[in-house]
Parts: sequence; C-alpha cells; structure tokens
Amino acid sequence: EDRANGTGYLYVGNTLDNKADANGYGKVAFFKIDACTGEIVWQAESNIYTTHDITGGYQSSAILGRGELEGLVITTLCSYGNGNSGTVIAYNKETGEQVWTFKLNGYAWSSPVALYDANGKAYIVQCNCTGNIYLLDGQGNQLDCINVESNIEASPVAFGNYVVIGTRVRGIFGLRVF
Repeated sequence: EDRANGTGYLYVGNTLDNKADANGYGKVAFFKIDACTGEIVWQAESNIYTTHDITGGYQSSAILGRGELEGLVITTLCSYGNGNSGTVIAYNKETGEQVWTFKLNGYAWSSPVALYDANGKAYIVQCNCTGNIYLLDGQGNQLDCINVESNIEASPVAFGNYVVIGTRVRGIFGLRVF
C-alpha cells in the first residue's frame, strides 16, 4: 500500500469464538498490521455478544477504498444473540478512527463489496442473515434495501455495475447497481 516506504499493510479482525464471558459478551478488535514487520499500527476494539451456535466478531474481508472511499477501510462487525445485529464500519486507514457506521437489522458474515462509477462515486453492497441486500453510498447512507427471504452468508461478487449474490435457500440473484 505504501510504495514510497516499501511497506504494505494487512487489515484483519478477530472473532469471539469460545472466548466470551459467562454472559456471552467480550471484546474483539480490527487491526492494521505492518506486513513487513508484523507490528500493529492501530487496533479498534468493540464489545459484542455471541453464543456457542453463532460466532460474533469480524467475519468478513475489508474493502480498501478508492475514489470516493479513498483513505477508508470498510468492514462488517457481527454480534449475535442480544440484539442480533451487524454494523458496517468505515475506519480511517491512517488513524483507525471510525468515520461512519451503518447498523444492519441482523448479523452479517458476508463481506461488503464496493462498486465505482466512472467518476469514482462509490456504491457499497452489504448482505445479512435476514436476507437483506443493502445498497449504501460512500458516506454510509442507505440508498436501497431488497429482502430476498433467505440467509445470505456468502459475499457478493461485483462485475462492472452488477453484483451476483448467492443465498442459502432461495438461489442466486444478479442485480444491477447503477
């Protein structure tokens, strides 16, 4: 990522698998790691809830922003059980500060995917366990939401201005984003 300094970075989070307290709560973190030295550049911690059936934490791959999302790394945090929720989080790549968040109505293991128009305007697609396919703008505002009535755990695949999304039960959907 930083060619001038000959350095690359990894962005990765952990889960709360079998590490929760007696009430099901615990901390997870999302990290920026120097790929050459292994040094943690920054970490952002979150409290989540989980059960022995569903693992909470960072289950998805991150988007490394460009265009309208330049300077951001965007990922999804899932918390299962009390609240059964997910959050799309945009972090500042330099500082680890949260730039914006978007609350989902169910947990999400699916990775977010970004599509860009010719002018660099970003569209983010995020799916969740309740079958919602969210379309967000580059500031984390909801533009649209479609429910396909089936858990979506797989990550969408983007090509041009289309996404292809596989569900657990209802099949595969192709959607035109813009």
